[in-house]
Amino acid sequence: MVSPGVVRGADGRAARVGVPYGTRARLIMIFLQTEGVRGRTVNLGPSMSAWIRSLGLPVTGGPRGTIQAIREQSLRIARCEFTLQWSAPASSLGGGEQMIIRDQRLVSGLSLWQGQEDGDGPGWSATVELTSEFHEHLRQHAVPLARDAIAHLKDNSLGLDLYTLLAYRLQRLERPLLLRWQALAAQVGSDTTRVSHLAQRVKAVLPDVLAVYPDAEVEVVHHGLKLMPSRPPVPKTLVRGLRLIPSAG
Repeated sequence: MVSPGVVRGADGRAARVGVPYGTRARLIMIFLQTEGVRGRTVNLGPSMSAWIRSLGLPVTGGPRGTIQAIREQSLRIARCEFTLQWSAPASSLGGGEQMIIRDQRLVSGLSLWQGQEDGDGPGWSATVELTSEFHEHLRQHAVPLARDAIAHLKDNSLGLDLYTLLAYRLQRLERPLLLRWQALAAQVGSDTTRVSHLAQRVKAVLPDVLAVYPDAEVEVVHHGLKLMPSRPPVPKTLVRGLRLIPSAG
């Protein structure tokens, strides 16, 4: 579960900024995770416009421009909180299961440019401070993704989700796995109420994903996706020279 955070509005009152969504939020998260492998403090660069270009996006102003969208999604990511809940076997001799709930924030501090409609900065670098728990998670579980693949899928939320999920899962499989539509919907956070609709969307997007991950052994079947052990999207011999980007899955 993702809970929205609060910031002070123009009138001085607390205002909720909502939860992250869409392709912009995904690109920001990929950037933060890429840089976050190296250290908890992520440098965004000397200006909003320079940072937006580093995300592979054009710099555009106005209510529907990238400047406003990136600023808003950055605040949503920085202020939101994730609540993880799952069941696990009880440690007592009596058996049974226990419910575990854990709250997690991704960002502990944010320094962002203010009031730059044209995206040009005043000459200082904005930064994001990741939480120690999230940073340690990145260090332990990061997997390499191809930057060209992210650039190709940058306008497709489901495409980015599928690519990162497959990059993480396929190279770890020891045998074929059926990922049912219901489970996939839970993993990618789909708001599709009927699994048949999700199946149609996946079938439409999957060719684009496989075009940038040709070694992915994936087959669409009646109940979901059949995942088979595959080579990683980035050969291990090239990993040393690439940034590590953790998977959303």
